[in-house]
Amino acid sequence: MTDAFAPSVRGNQNICVQLDGCIIGWAKPLIAKSLAASLRIWKTEGIHNIPLDLEIGLVLPSEGGQYPGLFLFASRSRMMRPVKYVVNGKDDQVGSFEQVYMDIAISSNEIESGVSTHVEHAPTNFLSILANMTPFSDFNQSPRNIYQCQVRRPVSCEMSSIRRCLTDGETNDGNSVDLAEPPYG
Repeated sequence: MTDAFAPSVRGNQNICVQLDGCIIGWAKPLIAKSLAASLRIWKTEGIHNIPLDLEIGLVLPSEGGQYPGLFLFASRSRMMRPVKYVVNGKDDQVGSFEQVYMDIAISSNEIESGVSTHVEHAPTNFLSILANMTPFSDFNQSPRNIYQCQVRRPVSCEMSSIRRCLTDGETNDGNSVDLAEPPYG
């Protein structure tokens, strides 16, 4: 890996290596791939004090894709979820950024050699936390298992006897419609 402030870095041959948004160096894509694999093994086996919640997002160069780089995140308050690392069979934590670039199998039957990097602990773990709380989700045919989310109603109607006391000159019949959030559209 090349130093972050090296006098010359060939940007077309190297990708950026960042830790929590700060550039820490540059590496050729093959070296970055090897570094990401080593970090993942060290992380899952507890070697070299690599924290289990380190997020390792490797984005390789592609035509019209996201900015390539090795993006490492170790800050607090990140959404992480447990999975099993296929290479050594140990538990791993993956974050929302890195899981996009992984091939995570739902069950051990779906693991493809050389393709799958991780496997879920339970088949419903890929759903959101709220969707996992749906009762009898294995027997419920409704699509809400996947699409369920907390939605606040945008409009609430309430009696307002204080509206007539307001100084803006607005007259009211006693009912008011308050927009909790701006209307859609």
